[in-house]
Amino acid sequence: MKGKTMDSFVQDRDALESWIQLSKKSQNALIVSSLGKIQIPSSLTIKALKKNKKEFTVRTQEEILARMNEIKDDDFFGFETGDLVDYLDFEHAQPFLQEDVVKKQWEDRDKFTPEERIKDYMNFAWEKANNKRGISASRSISHMRAWLWLAGNQELLDFSNEDDNYAPYGKPILSKICEYYGLTDQDNGDTSCS
Repeated sequence: MKGKTMDSFVQDRDALESWIQLSKKSQNALIVSSLGKIQIPSSLTIKALKKNKKEFTVRTQEEILARMNEIKDDDFFGFETGDLVDYLDFEHAQPFLQEDVVKKQWEDRDKFTPEERIKDYMNFAWEKANNKRGISASRSISHMRAWLWLAGNQELLDFSNEDDNYAPYGKPILSKICEYYGLTDQDNGDTSCS
């Protein structure tokens, strides 16, 4: 499948209407499948996603698989890869899943936009960074990188990939993400790394 199904990203009627209106304005065709799911061309950039109107680029299955291959040597523990797998359909995800996972289980799991994941995870990320939990803080940044890439936010992704922006414990990266998404910066001000 070339496009990502709408129901993977949109969970309420207002957002769906925004997608439809945006599509009409940009003259991109929406394709309604026999199951009633709406597929979006991979090149469509959504500027009216949910309530905060942040930009969101739909990634294709092929783009996600290519990204997983691109980062495999740097993603030693597989944190980013695991997040990317969550945005694959069952057929593409199956090689990465446990053998006992069936298609219905995969399709029935809760689905969230990358932006929702970022917002939901941010408190936990700040807790680990402020408490100087090195491995957990690093893992938080790995998750953020995956979600930023999925959201098409190259500027923040590039910032998060710069080693000089990590110390202490990913706080500068978290602060920048909070600023962009309008979240509360929870930095406790401790800049020591010990």
